[in-house]
Parts: sequence; C-alpha cells; structure tokens
Amino acid sequence: MNPSQPESGGSGLHGCKHVDTLLSVPERETEAAAQSNTPFAKWLDSIVPAVYPSDAALTRELGLAQSNVTRWRRGTVPQVPALRKLAKVTGTSIDLLLKVAGYEEDQQ
Repeated sequence: MNPSQPESGGSGLHGCKHVDTLLSVPERETEAAAQSNTPFAKWLDSIVPAVYPSDAALTRELGLAQSNVTRWRRGTVPQVPALRKLAKVTGTSIDLLLKVAGYEEDQQ
C-alpha cells in the first residue's frame, strides 16, 4: 500500500472527505464571535441583513472595498466619512452612528 493513499475509500485525511469542513467549523464560530464584540459591529450585524442582502451589496453601494466591512465586523471603527456614507445608504442618523462608533459620548 502506498503511504500517501488513505486506507479507506474516502479522500483526504484518514479517508474523510469532509476534514476541511470539520476543521473549519470552530474557526468560523470563533470568527463570528469575534465579529460581534463592539457596539458598531453589533449595529452592522443588525442593519445589513435588514437593508442589504449581503456585505458585498453594502460595499458596492458605499463604493468601498469589502475588506472595510470585514474590518468593521472585527472591531475596527470606520472613519467619519465612511460613517456619513453608511448613514445615507442605511437611513440611519449620523449622530447615532457617531455614538455607536464611539466618536461621541452619551451626555446625561
């Protein structure tokens, strides 16, 4: 038997056809948890599905690279010009977005 061939009938590691899928599930769960750790990321998670079918559709509307939304989901705060665009395309007040992004503090 050739050592590079699996012993059973499947393909991949130890004959399992779905090893990549199995190994990536915890990684995806960890990434999803990391994506929702800031108030802005939580806002983004709530608004994008309600207004746009995908991040790609949102970024096309904003005229930005999709990597921007990915970074925002991971905790990077958008710059004010991007927040202005987001406010316009989502129908959200710029004041709310500035507050959610941490640019303005709540005044009691």
